[in-house]
Amino acid sequence: MKNILNRAQFKLFLRFTSYLLPYWKREAVILSLSGAGVLSGLVNPYLTKLVIDRAFGNRDLKVFIILALIGGTVFILNGLVSGLENYLDRQIKIKLNLGLYKKVFKHLEKLDLDYFQSKSTGEHLYRSSYDIDSVAGFITTTPPQIVTTFPKLLFILIIVLRLNWQMAVFSLCLAPLLYLPPYYFTRRMR
Repeated sequence: MKNILNRAQFKLFLRFTSYLLPYWKREAVILSLSGAGVLSGLVNPYLTKLVIDRAFGNRDLKVFIILALIGGTVFILNGLVSGLENYLDRQIKIKLNLGLYKKVFKHLEKLDLDYFQSKSTGEHLYRSSYDIDSVAGFITTTPPQIVTTFPKLLFILIIVLRLNWQMAVFSLCLAPLLYLPPYYFTRRMR
């Protein structure tokens, strides 16, 4: 039964993501911006390591200023990339919302009058509005997160292994404990 449920959920996920096809160019830009954001986000921890090891360790003000300028530049660029990514994502979500509202409205026009008499008008409006917003948010948020999360984790793991492999192994041993509460509560909510 669980396998059937997972297959049905996967088919539903594919069906939802098919709504992104008209916006695939913008979505590709969002994914590339997300990738750039992931890479630039990994620069700051390394710069912090350099500041502590080289600038503070050697008491070198010139190295500190250079690293601070590089860090500030990366921070500003990361903010610009994130802002552009959020703008495009919001644009897609608004257009997707409009398209879903049109589909739902066309479907509602075909329903019998008995359907509308079973519940109040406010309940129908709230439910359709809330559901459409939730679906649009899911469609626009989940695929980019899936695509960017795994490379980000891989890069972080490589960097941590390179810096201190004992700490990386220790972190990997503790990582499953972080996923137990969300796993438990997600199953309870479902």
